[in-house]
Amino acid sequence: MTWDTPTSFKQLLQQRFERGDYIKAHFNEAFPLRLRLKKPTINELKLEFTASKEWAERWGRESVPLEYKTVRTAWWAQDLPVAVIFPTLRDLAAYAQRTYMLNAYRQALYCANANAQLRRLLPFLTTHPQYLLKMKNSAQDFPRMLAVCRYILEHPQHEIYLRALDLPQIDSKFVEQHATAIGRLLDILLPPERIDDHFSAGRNFAARYGFKSEPDKVTFRLLDDSLPQNLHFNTLGNVTLDVDVFAAQQIAGDFVIICENKKSYLALPPLPRTLAIFGKGFGFSHWHDFVPLQGKRIIYWGDLDSAGFAILHQLRCELSPTPVQSMLMDVPTLKACLDWAGPDPLCSNKRLPHLTDSEQEAYQAVVTGAFGQKKRRLEQERIPERLVRRALQQALHLEPA
Repeated sequence: MTWDTPTSFKQLLQQRFERGDYIKAHFNEAFPLRLRLKKPTINELKLEFTASKEWAERWGRESVPLEYKTVRTAWWAQDLPVAVIFPTLRDLAAYAQRTYMLNAYRQALYCANANAQLRRLLPFLTTHPQYLLKMKNSAQDFPRMLAVCRYILEHPQHEIYLRALDLPQIDSKFVEQHATAIGRLLDILLPPERIDDHFSAGRNFAARYGFKSEPDKVTFRLLDDSLPQNLHFNTLGNVTLDVDVFAAQQIAGDFVIICENKKSYLALPPLPRTLAIFGKGFGFSHWHDFVPLQGKRIIYWGDLDSAGFAILHQLRCELSPTPVQSMLMDVPTLKACLDWAGPDPLCSNKRLPHLTDSEQEAYQAVVTGAFGQKKRRLEQERIPERLVRRALQQALHLEPA
């Protein structure tokens, strides 16, 4: 039997209420709302008359308006409930045991409507009621979220760290925990020029909405400590600077090696007139202005997988027209180290037009699994050191040791 029982019907009501269906129906003036019931068919009545009668009686004991229909056969007639009638949204919420959610939702609308700037949220809140209904503590949290929105609206040049936000009963932890939900509101309230679309609210709320962020860092080391022009750095070993500080440094030399893996970066041997930089993944924004890279040959060494080639592609886009040479990112390297290659669960096949022909061949080999589905990723640290040394000598045109 697939008949609606009071229990199953109420569960369905609850699911749809939390999804926002009935609040939308309310704003669309659909109340009184008639909801049909799955009832016994005539054949089922003939075969299961007693069960059908008990089903109807069970519905008759529910404190909810019902619509009945008399079903007649050659031998008898049976009044069956065919629909439930809810005069108002509040009646439906009460029957579905969701009055507390409806009250919280209405309170949230009242809070938004109380401020002229925040009234622009009302169309969104009425057409997307699930935004509020999914909040566990919307009655407490939503007014605080609105307070954050008001602050940002009223302080277009806030220039503070999120931690310094000074609002009653609100701290940076609250904002971080509700970043995506607050961001949904701010994207409606703020003009486009006050939103940095390079960042998402969930991942970097501060950067997206104009708060000061922890500065990006660059880690580097000189592989040649004999150049007097670099005296300031020659004895420091591994150095980490804020990006903007590093970008202004005058560092003498001819070569820059950007190495994506930290162990491989730290293991790079001494090399003449060479600066090594620990890779930034996909974080190469604005590197074309960096003084330490100007006038030097740039060499990139990343993992031999789809992500490694995507990073190489992005780096070339950012540094153009400065050429970027790759190292150990070709088919011969993959074939030579095939025993150490493994699967790539995050493999993706994107169009990367800034790869050379040999790089494209290797890229297609890993994304298509040309050497086997379990041979789609060769991590840098798995490449034997002898091959690394040979590649460095070739890249820098050095005589074999």
